[in-house]
Amino acid sequence: MRFAPLVLLSIGFWQLTSHELLQYKNMPMNQIERTDETRLSNHTWELYTSLKGIQIYSGPALPMYILFWILATEMFFTFILNQFNISLLDKTPEWF
Repeated sequence: MRFAPLVLLSIGFWQLTSHELLQYKNMPMNQIERTDETRLSNHTWELYTSLKGIQIYSGPALPMYILFWILATEMFFTFILNQFNISLLDKTPEWF
């Protein structure tokens, strides 16, 4: 359950950036001519590996992307601190 927010944010980001659910002016939908053709959505991770791509193609999902990385960083450092039994918030200073 600890990783549920990360999963929720990543799935939400992927759905909000889907070009088949929301059509953006930068990425129009590809029309298919025949029903036996496979629809290509051009919805790949390569669009979101640079800051410029994230700004252009993410649309309303940009806050989810930022929150995902903030939460993932916090979870990583909490894990590292717990491995060394370091607690930053539970200890009171000796001068109190």
